Amino acid sequence: VACYRADTRGRYQHHTDEGGGLWRWLTVILYLNRDWKQEHRGENRMYFPGRSSCRVKYDIPPLENRCAIFWASDDCPHEVLSTRRDRWALTSWYSHGPIMLRCRAGPVEELNTVRRDEPFPHGVMEMLPAFFPTRPLSFLEGVRLSGLAEAQAERMSELYEFLHTNRRRCSREGFVQLIKWVTAKGGRPELPLGWPTRPSGAAAGPRRDVDGRFQCRGCGQRCLDGRAGGGDFSGQWFCSECWRSWEADSSRSRPSQAEPFWEVCN
Repeated sequence: VACYRADTRGRYQHHTDEGGGLWRWLTVILYLNRDWKQEHRGENRMYFPGRSSCRVKYDIPPLENRCAIFWASDDCPHEVLSTRRDRWALTSWYSHGPIMLRCRAGPVEELNTVRRDEPFPHGVMEMLPAFFPTRPLSFLEGVRLSGLAEAQAERMSELYEFLHTNRRRCSREGFVQLIKWVTAKGGRPELPLGWPTRPSGAAAGPRRDVDGRFQCRGCGQRCLDGRAGGGDFSGQWFCSECWRSWEADSSRSRPSQAEPFWEVCN
């Protein structure tokens, strides 16, 4: 989930999405902006094919529940125009399994020669947390279709399930340490002693109402534009109007800012 902030006139300059990796084939964006108006700007400007093309094809306003699907290649260069309101979008990329394996983990032929008692190449550990086969395919079926031999597919699937099961039980820092630990152990799915877990008393993030909005703890209005507080205000959400009023009046106390909004709320 990405947020382009209004107070910084958030934008994303001309680019193609395969810059994030050649395995990106298809971009899917779901916009999350209720009551978006033309004056808010922030359109996704699409250009005619060509990495350096500046010929505008059309603009896509980021209206709530609008889904934009386009190639991640040079066929669809685009940019996000400067926004006048906080702009939210959920982006996913569909990949080609064999290409993703080759680019991030190594050639399938080499992976198939790794013995059970040998560690996988380091790229495998980097790939596994980001590999989500398209349903109804399981991970095991996905890597089989990518060309992995049965024994390697089962071993990688076991490691995948281990990592993703424990990902839900630990903090972000703990998960990073877990990946390093498993890598150091040659890819064996085992937990280290004293493995860090999310503190049981950690404050829960702000919760949405049935309409998907948050209630501001400052003024009580329900909306989507705003940020979560930090410190003594952890777990509380405040609308953009309240944040702006505090920023304009330096004599008033205000909540410290928390982690990026999507990290707090997910």
